[in-house]
This record gives sequence, C-alpha cells and structure tokens, in this order.
Amino acid sequence: MSSFQILEDQENRIPAQRRVKREDPRLKSNVQANKRPVLGAISTNHLRKQPSRVAKQGVSYETGIPLQNENANTGVSEKDAASSKWPFSIHEDSESGSTSLSVGSTNTTESIGAVGLASKHESLDKIEEVHPSVVSLQRISHDSDKENGSKEELDMSVCESDAMVIESPPREEILSRRGDDIFDVPEYAADIYKYLREAEVCHKPRANYMVKQTDITNGMRWILVDWLVEVAEEYSLQTETLYLAVSYIDRFLSHMSVKRDKLQLVGTTAMFIAAKYEEIYPPDVGQFAYITDNTYKVSQILRMEHLILKVLSFDMAVPTANVFTQHCARLINSSEETLHLALFLSELSLLDCDPFLRYLPSQISAAALALANHTKNLPVWPDVCVKHTGYTLDDLKECYINIHTVFSRVSETKQHAIREKYMAIKWNVVSSLNPRQSFPW
Repeated sequence: MSSFQILEDQENRIPAQRRVKREDPRLKSNVQANKRPVLGAISTNHLRKQPSRVAKQGVSYETGIPLQNENANTGVSEKDAASSKWPFSIHEDSESGSTSLSVGSTNTTESIGAVGLASKHESLDKIEEVHPSVVSLQRISHDSDKENGSKEELDMSVCESDAMVIESPPREEILSRRGDDIFDVPEYAADIYKYLREAEVCHKPRANYMVKQTDITNGMRWILVDWLVEVAEEYSLQTETLYLAVSYIDRFLSHMSVKRDKLQLVGTTAMFIAAKYEEIYPPDVGQFAYITDNTYKVSQILRMEHLILKVLSFDMAVPTANVFTQHCARLINSSEETLHLALFLSELSLLDCDPFLRYLPSQISAAALALANHTKNLPVWPDVCVKHTGYTLDDLKECYINIHTVFSRVSETKQHAIREKYMAIKWNVVSSLNPRQSFPW
C-alpha cells in the first residue's frame, strides 16, 4: 500500500517571522503628540485655548460644572446616558404647530444613524433606526459596439523605411505648459463654467440656518473652521479639501440641529469625507480620531459619516470658491502673488457664517480677486472677467466691502490659523499685506 502525504500550500503561507502585528496609526511619539492641533473649548466667549484639549477639559460651557468624558467608563449604561440628552435634532414647522420626530433603537445592538433626503424640495420622510447614543432627529422645514467576428490577422510588422519618427518635446516642458485647471479644454470650457454656476446654486447652504440652531453659535463655527485649517496643514491636505469640508458642514447644519459637544464630531467627519473625495492618499479614520485627542472613537466617526452622507444624499461634488478663484485668475494671467492673495481672501470668508453664506462661491471668488487686484495696484475688474463671469463691479460691491472689512481686521482675530498659513514663503507671505483704504468706485 502506498502512502500519501498532504502538502500545505507553502507558497502562499506567510512565514512566521513575517507575522507582525499591524501598527496602530493613532500611536505616535510624544514629540508628534505635542505638535498635533487639538480643538480648544467651544464656548460663547469666542476664545480659543491652545493647546488645551477638549477631551481633558471636562467643564460645562455654561455652568462651569465638571462633566464626565463621553468615552469614559462612568458606570452609567449607554442607554440611560443617551436617553438624557440627544445630540441632534431636526425641527419641523407645520400649520398646526411645531412637531418633532425622534428615532432611537431600544435594543442593545449598535445601529447606525441615517437620514434620507429624496431631493432638495422633499422632506425627510423615512429615517433608519438610530443608536440612542448617536442621534435623535427633529425636522427643519425652510421657506461600444460588438466586434464583427473577423478572424483576419493584421500585419503588425513595420519596415525600417516605413517607421515614422515623431519628435516630442521633453517631459519637463510638457509638464510646465500643462495646467491643472479643469477649464483647459477650450471646446468645453463654457459648458463647464455654466454647469458649475448652476451647481453652486443647487448646493448653496441656507444663509440663516444658524437661527434654527439652539445650542451652537456663529462663534463656535468660527472656532471649528479655524481648527480645520490647522488639521489640513497638519496632514498636508489640499486647499480644496478644506473648502469641501466647510461646505459639507454648512449643508449638514442647514438640515440638522446639533448639540455643541457634537459639533467637533461633525467637523472632523466632514474633513474625513472631503479627504476621501479629494485626496490621493487620504488620512486614515484612526488619524482623525487621534487629532481630536481621542475625544471621539473611530466607531463614532464612521456612524457620523453615514449620517452626513445620508443627509447630503451622497452629493459630494460641489463647486467651491477655490475653483472659481483659480479660474478667474487665469483669465487675466494674474501673477502668483496676486493669485495667492485672492486665495487668502477667499479662505477668510470661510470663517464668517454671516454674511458670506448669502453669497455664491463665484461671487466670493470674483470679489476676492477684485480686491487682490486693487491691493496690488492692478486693474480691478477687467472686461475679460466681466465677459466670462457675467459679474460687473457693481454686482460685487456688497461682497467686496465685506471681504475688505475682514481683510482689515485679520490681525485682530483670536483665531489666526489662516493668517499663519499664508505667512509661509510658498504663499508669498500675502497675509502680511494691508488693504488700501480707498475703493475702486
């Protein structure tokens, strides 16, 4: 009788010495931990404490009474803690009065909060079962053809005399001439710009949504956006990622009422979603939990991601002022310093909820470029800009004055992440410039 030996698949097995436990990305050295930007206390006095940490302050924003950490083991069950305070609410105004819709799961299994939006004009009708520690909701209402089967083989041989020699410019020259603007297709540039102008209207957040927010203020949003600028610099994210994150926050808050202790969670998750949309190598979700000093767990960020995506109907492609500023600057062949100054002014508009949410991103970018040209003693708003954008200088007057006001007081604000960002040499130190006191009209 012959014996058989069963051989294991040695080729695909991982050697014992290679079985190394994967490192937790959140574990950093002490040096890096001291450098990470952590959001300070969001309070009504609009002051920011750096580098005090939200997770370790543990003090009520209004009464000063010490609070327990959300993630700490307090001995109180999660169900009881959730029933005492809902972090989110959506208000619904009806003819018979204000009604509310609250949803929460009563079992012990964790479920993800989700809100479905059919369209911009439809209400939030069906809400999935929600974990009680995550959210309770109330509604807000506001005014190629197939081949022919031929089997003939083509003669792919090429004689030396038939070969065509094509001289192409060096790769460096091609890269220097190539632009990263999406309008670098003359045949479709007009259609692209027309589409973006229509899309910015559809994705515009409500300018007065802060009236419906009962627990957060404009100052808290200011502190959050200022902190997100530091997060973007910490992880070397694109400027467009920051603009997208702020857009997601404003659109989300237009439909949802948020408690102040969950505002940072909304901002962190919005930046996480924007990074996955815009970046080639976005930071891991664990890194976003780490940047909050582990105030929020990874599971909380993922549940909030699900909620934000549901509320925004997975509509993440929105035109921002950054795109329009780059386009307008290329129309008039602006210098690098003028472009950076216009980008700096556009980014300053992200901080103020009022009045800048009243303007479209294309208006903000046009007014910022006009102010940058005026600051550099250049033609304020050339005719080519009027022709391509459709905005005249009179159309931009109100937005121009508001940006000029913010530019004049940029050195007085307590939150100065944007000012420090544009003090770098790569941005031509444009934040050190002062605006002219006169206006171009």
